[in-house]
Amino acid sequence: MMASTFWRQFRLGLTFPVFLASLAVPGVSSASSEAAVFLTSGQLKVQIDQIAAAHPDKVKVLDIGQTLNNSHLYVLQIGTGKPNTPAVLALFGQHADEHEGTNLALGLTRWLVDKAENYEAIANELNKVTIYIAPMINPDGMDYDLRDPDDHPGWRKNRSPQENAEFGVDLNRNWGAFWDAPTGSKSLSARIKDSADPNYRGSRPFSEKETQALRGFVLSHSNIRMFVDYHTGSANFMQGAVLLPYSYGGQAVPSAAKLCAEQLPDQFASAISNREDSRKPFRAVQANRMNALAVEQSPALLKPVMWAATPTSNASSGTAIDWTASNGLCSMGVEISLRNPQSGRQLESRLIEDQSHGLLLLLESLTAKPEREKNGG
Repeated sequence: MMASTFWRQFRLGLTFPVFLASLAVPGVSSASSEAAVFLTSGQLKVQIDQIAAAHPDKVKVLDIGQTLNNSHLYVLQIGTGKPNTPAVLALFGQHADEHEGTNLALGLTRWLVDKAENYEAIANELNKVTIYIAPMINPDGMDYDLRDPDDHPGWRKNRSPQENAEFGVDLNRNWGAFWDAPTGSKSLSARIKDSADPNYRGSRPFSEKETQALRGFVLSHSNIRMFVDYHTGSANFMQGAVLLPYSYGGQAVPSAAKLCAEQLPDQFASAISNREDSRKPFRAVQANRMNALAVEQSPALLKPVMWAATPTSNASSGTAIDWTASNGLCSMGVEISLRNPQSGRQLESRLIEDQSHGLLLLLESLTAKPEREKNGG
């Protein structure tokens, strides 16, 4: 069955209100009845252990390392787990204030294993592939951001000590590919070198325990052929964007299209779009075209604001999708806008279902991908 049609059979799935009920943990912060229940790293561990215990034949919890503050970094293994089966790695929670991503990771996990119980086609697919889901790769930062249940300050980085009595590194600026590449904005280029800035890249590539652990996991699992890095909080007038690697003009890098099957990023963007959402659908785009995309998709009255507020290029150096692509993976980033300005609701009820369609699409395409070669990065 073609990848472009398989996921369309599963338009009914676990919706976010149902999923939120399953996350009801005493003492967990929740802004409203419609907002996400935000989990600490300890509460996350309870949730993933429960999922693994309920589905021991389908889900395994892997401990891939520890942070500087001794928090554990977990990856959920779904599917065969055999080293010769093709795999996709889905990463969530690099930025500490993006708690909804962790909830999405758990929702996708539950969706997949629940559907595998009832749909033979999905069960068969999971018998041929492996999905690795890293639900919270910045536990120290997320715990810090949730330290006051009534006030989430929007802390972005991890919590490793830095120079000038500062704390934290932006993990998605700490990867080893194009770590020192120009960003297209003089202001951003200066900020990422400032230890006090939320976008601080660190003292060197892979300076942080979190990115080191992920690098080791990728390099030790040669079956990983695809990588998706999930983020939350893009422009409210769009459903979101699928970001492709290599945004640096003049760099001698392979084309992202050659790393992924033809048209796969566009198909992925289509699969995760919700036709019932009044906002603009997902679009596959390189980061250095985000300015043009924002202006193109924004309402007419917002265009002057977008032109003024968005830099010529907001390409970011040292990102996960660039490093994984440099190691031969078909790599994409997903920026999801969680608030629909028309309804005012966060985390629309179809979010998990829509994103699960994208994962099903990738799973089908996995079996057609050739083996890749890696470098040490």
